[in-house]
Amino acid sequence: MLKTKVLLIETDPAIALGLPELIHQKVQSEIVVDVSTNHEDGLSKALSLKPDLILMDLNHGKGLTLAEQIKNVLPEIKILFLSATLSNQQDLICLIADGYNGFCLKGMEVDELIEAIRVTQKNEDSIYLDARIVSDLRKQISRLKYVTDETNEEITHLLAEFTTRQKDVLKLLLQGKDETEISKLLEISYYTVRSHLNAIRNKLVAKSKSEVIAKCWSMGLAYAL
Repeated sequence: MLKTKVLLIETDPAIALGLPELIHQKVQSEIVVDVSTNHEDGLSKALSLKPDLILMDLNHGKGLTLAEQIKNVLPEIKILFLSATLSNQQDLICLIADGYNGFCLKGMEVDELIEAIRVTQKNEDSIYLDARIVSDLRKQISRLKYVTDETNEEITHLLAEFTTRQKDVLKLLLQGKDETEISKLLEISYYTVRSHLNAIRNKLVAKSKSEVIAKCWSMGLAYAL
């Protein structure tokens, strides 16, 4: 059986000490967990160990900064975030849009976490979400079915500001395409795509592509394109 090498980057001493032992008790050598107890040490351990997957303590954004640093050097590595809470759904959408592999809430059963590791490792493009997060997302999506007339009017007004080509670019962005893929699909230059994306960011008052994606889904604009 092939071993899955996991690096747990966790600042809570109880979790850092206890979680690897609990996983070992359940699956023995199928999943091997190394530990880093601070974010400063996490990057060097990720580079030296080159694990298959990282369980990353989000820790008020510090984990995200470290994840970005690791992804810059090891772009193929899979990262699952761990957090005590999810402050808002927009943060989750941004994480998914930026190419991370999932989000687990601390306190989930060890069997669930093991399944999250297995699913993420087995499937190249998988996104794993804690069952409690999925429940919250379903409620959010359900509420989108009952968008107010005022919101509909706002979306209609916003759509009118986009050119046809900008809408085409935005649709493909929401499908997960990057600038190069969009340029090929629309048969326009890479720099033209970047120009359209800059215009879209300005109209949505967004600082990044991930924020554009998050705003489109949260306000219901994605469903109107």
